[in-house]
Amino acid sequence: GKILLNNCLEKAKNLKAEKLSLFSNSKLQTALKLYEQFGFTYVDLKDNPLLTADIKMELSLINNLV
Repeated sequence: GKILLNNCLEKAKNLKAEKLSLFSNSKLQTALKLYEQFGFTYVDLKDNPLLTADIKMELSLINNLV
């Protein structure tokens, strides 16, 4: 999980993305803890494209050393 997330963050940085958003499920506690360790924060669940997702998290990449 950490390797994949690091690769995603590096790719986003190379693309000059300003933020990353992800949708997850509250039952996936191990994944949520990993996202929190990487600095993702919980935001209001809007525009949910997934039936099983009940959580949205975002990570600002502006002024964030990836």
